[in-house]
Amino acid sequence: MAPKTKAIAKKRKRPSEKGPAGKKRAQSSHWNVYLLECSDRSYYCGIASDLARRIKQHNGSPQGAKYTRTRRPVKLVWHTQVPNRSVASKEEIRIKRLNRAQKKALIKSGTPAVQ
Repeated sequence: MAPKTKAIAKKRKRPSEKGPAGKKRAQSSHWNVYLLECSDRSYYCGIASDLARRIKQHNGSPQGAKYTRTRRPVKLVWHTQVPNRSVASKEEIRIKRLNRAQKKALIKSGTPAVQ
């Protein structure tokens, strides 16, 4: 006779309120969508709640994006603030679909792209 098995419900993990070093994360009320120009003149688009920290990561930390690690140094050429992560992600996707000329025009205009 086989033992009865119980269905084990998995508990959902709640996002930690502490960052990687055990420091309490700041609750950001806005997100940034940004464009970086890499040393090979290519563009990288990303999102971040703390833009200055993220650019430092791109330029000198193993936490920088794999794409930018081999194209250092990178410099910020355009950014805009949006109200939440959802809007930031949608805008990032929209910008990533632009061709190089359209990205240059966005940078040159200096205006936020969010409609």
